[in-house]
Amino acid sequence: MLDKKFWLDIGKHVVTRYREFIFDNVGKGSGAKDVFGNTYDAYSKGYAIKKQSGTIKRQKASFKNSTAPVLSGDLFNDFKLRKTDGSGFTFGTTSWGGKVKNLERLGRVISSDKKALPDKVVDYIVEQAEAYGEKEWKRKGGGKNITIDIKV
Repeated sequence: MLDKKFWLDIGKHVVTRYREFIFDNVGKGSGAKDVFGNTYDAYSKGYAIKKQSGTIKRQKASFKNSTAPVLSGDLFNDFKLRKTDGSGFTFGTTSWGGKVKNLERLGRVISSDKKALPDKVVDYIVEQAEAYGEKEWKRKGGGKNITIDIKV
């Protein structure tokens, strides 16, 4: 039931929702959370002072008062939909994978082998898959109800 059309559409929305959750671009990082749903710990005193000054080279000034993992915005912008086919999609960084690993090493986990997506984003995928599956089931003359159990 879930076809390439579904995965292409949902993939774009997942990238947006992931960015909103991890970096909170709209709130300038004030509501940003790690992949586990925790707020980010404070930076070291020295780095916090530098970041809050807003004078670091290429710094995205709108994030200067947040602990979100955003300095220049390069990492935020690097998360993209990479591939879509009939069985799913992949997204992630195209250039900054090493930065993701380093953030994990520092305890600022934005994605890992153990947990790739925040629960809120996984819940969104499941809700959309169920709705799309039910719609397609009815369109193709199936029964009235369908439940899809997706394991991530």
